[in-house]
Amino acid sequence: MKTVLHILFVALCLLPTLTSAQNLAEGRKHLESYFAKIKTYELPSTKQTYYLSLEVTTIPNTQSSYAKSPYSSKNIPVEIVLSANRLFYESKYINFYNDQKEAFTIIHPQRLIVWTKKKAPKEAVQNTPQQIELLSALQQRVLTDCKVIRYEPHQGSVKKIVLRANDQLQKELGFRQITYYLDVANNLLKKQHIHYIENYKIKQQTIIFKEFNLNYKGKVAASAYRNVFGKDYRILPQYQSYRIEYQ
Repeated sequence: MKTVLHILFVALCLLPTLTSAQNLAEGRKHLESYFAKIKTYELPSTKQTYYLSLEVTTIPNTQSSYAKSPYSSKNIPVEIVLSANRLFYESKYINFYNDQKEAFTIIHPQRLIVWTKKKAPKEAVQNTPQQIELLSALQQRVLTDCKVIRYEPHQGSVKKIVLRANDQLQKELGFRQITYYLDVANNLLKKQHIHYIENYKIKQQTIIFKEFNLNYKGKVAASAYRNVFGKDYRILPQYQSYRIEYQ
């Protein structure tokens, strides 16, 4: 009888550990599914436009020079529009408009517009396939070199998945812990929070993914030029006090 009771006691003690291990494995499985979906994305067709809206909060390391940078701020809205021949990025501090003919980088704190004219037509998103490959490789590193240390409910179908990077990844990329808030029912990432290592220029960064639309029908400028200059070829009113540098 004592032996039976002893076995039952040990089993009850191990049950939370086994359940926790199962939960962590489930969290990892959901993350793998999401990364696999991202890997299947292709560039938009000629009649298709992608739209991404997000909000970024960056908390700098107070001991680094980045702490005085205007780019380290809270709740910065960012909008990205991607089509076959256009890539537009807008935020509080920097706007970037790129197409086959030219590119404009607008740095608001400096009231500066950098106008780059291309010698020959080039695809606005010509490097995007390589960037997708790099993103896929990075995601694989996260799965390979990070350990899931927590998986728990957050809100509704959104789960909180916390991963800790190993020493090598911390040394290479500068972060020690990354938290994903993943809508497992729809396989969508809602939020990402990164804790960086102690001596890194950034202490924490949070990205909230507000909208990701693969069939965007909103108004989009016909060219990079039209985001800066009107139909009368005059610079738009909001940029009249900006200086222009040509490249």
